[in-house]
Amino acid sequence: MMRFETENIILRPLLKTETAIGGNCCISAAVFDCGGKEGCFAVIAKENRQIIGTVLCPEEAVSIHIAENSRDRGYGGEALALALDVLFGVYGRKRVTAVCDRDNVFGVKLLLHCGLEKEKTENSLCFWSLTAERWELL
Repeated sequence: MMRFETENIILRPLLKTETAIGGNCCISAAVFDCGGKEGCFAVIAKENRQIIGTVLCPEEAVSIHIAENSRDRGYGGEALALALDVLFGVYGRKRVTAVCDRDNVFGVKLLLHCGLEKEKTENSLCFWSLTAERWELL
């Protein structure tokens, strides 16, 4: 099984057989929708080996969710950067996109931190993208 990690987290593919852990609905929803598909990952905190979130990118659009009680620790940035390494370097993706509410300060900051560029704004939504070529230069 593929396994990627940083100092604080482990990123591993979601499994079709995985179920919600600790009532974390983001995990069970992710498994139901994306479990077993290439580009869908569980984010695991090394300190307690618990699943604390997901990074989902079964197609081109990436979404990230970190459980509320695990936010503000840098896990989101580590998880997204690690997922982008895997998506571009291992899976050979050419482009990744994201959509974020323009008022979501933390989401916008995360996307900018990982090198995504804003393409356009429609109503309250901002559309972002990152190519493999640009990721290699960061």
